Amino acid sequence: MTSIRSFARRLLQENPEIHLLVNNAGVSGFPKTLTPEGLDLTFVTNYVGPFLLTNLLQGALQRAGPAPVVNVSSIRHAHGYIDEGHLTGWRPFDL
Repeated sequence: MTSIRSFARRLLQENPEIHLLVNNAGVSGFPKTLTPEGLDLTFVTNYVGPFLLTNLLQGALQRAGPAPVVNVSSIRHAHGYIDEGHLTGWRPFDL
């Protein structure tokens, strides 16, 4: 999430107003990988990242007036399930 914060900081330095934000990052099929914060990388990329970026840019979006935020998704969710243990990087049944 450090890269998201860094990107937002650089973007805001050059753009005090943002008139449109399109969150279009997404991954699937990666092996289980944890971020430095201990969260599943796929979960962070697909859900936490866009949420964090939108919140970091909130002021610039508001200064621009009505600025739409578009979140792009895919049908990939239909091919899987959520294992809540992966959300924190800890699975209670791992031995």
